[in-house]
Amino acid sequence: MKSDLESPLVENKLLVIIPFYNVEEHLEEAIEGVLQQTYQNFHLVLVDDASTDGSKKIAEQYKNNDKISLLYNSENKGCYYSVNKALHAFKDKEWDYWHFHGGDDVSDLNRIQKVMDYLTLNPKVIGCKTTYVRVHYDTKEVDILDGQPHIGTSEGIAFYSRTAFDNLGYYDNTRFSGDTDYFWRLGAWIDTNKLDYELGAHEECLYIAYIRETNLTIQYDWTHDRPQYWSKIREEIKTQMVPNNNFYREIF
Repeated sequence: MKSDLESPLVENKLLVIIPFYNVEEHLEEAIEGVLQQTYQNFHLVLVDDASTDGSKKIAEQYKNNDKISLLYNSENKGCYYSVNKALHAFKDKEWDYWHFHGGDDVSDLNRIQKVMDYLTLNPKVIGCKTTYVRVHYDTKEVDILDGQPHIGTSEGIAFYSRTAFDNLGYYDNTRFSGDTDYFWRLGAWIDTNKLDYELGAHEECLYIAYIRETNLTIQYDWTHDRPQYWSKIREEIKTQMVPNNNFYREIF
């Protein structure tokens, strides 16, 4: 498929990571949405988080595709553990940026091209939020929040540079909000060291985040679980990481 974007920019290598658990109804669409991107300088890593449905079988249909690697967890560990596993497996490979893509979400076919062009044109940006619209999977209707289409710009589907990974390491080994911890640590690292890097946001809505009962956004309480975790990591960054100028998290 030809792009509607005639980009003259250098194409940096992107590592796309899709962790998945029991998403057999969605996984093929998510994978194909990446494979058919107009931007093709990527490698896709699929991480099965010990699925008990047909997800693993779907993923293994792609095992002979040179653009895809498959990894497996022996037991369910959560999406951040799974992304960490992929980052660790590819830490010595050549890539310039990495991106966490949901196993039950879908990207517009021009999305990666547009975000990577933004990053190429803004090389100081080493952590870039991107924008989603929430859609009910069963009805395919856009979710409404406060009377408006539910559109947001989130670190949950951010793109990060190799520089970010080399200095921050891995996600916190948590079941939720690990993306918030990563983005906050990156900002604190930049500020503490007075570095000429920036956090950015690509605000064109090019990503469908499907709503279903097993979504992390539904499973974990926004009034207690998440705020409690956010308070914990704020304190950790303030009292431990900043004084020691060490924002790196080890794997597992």
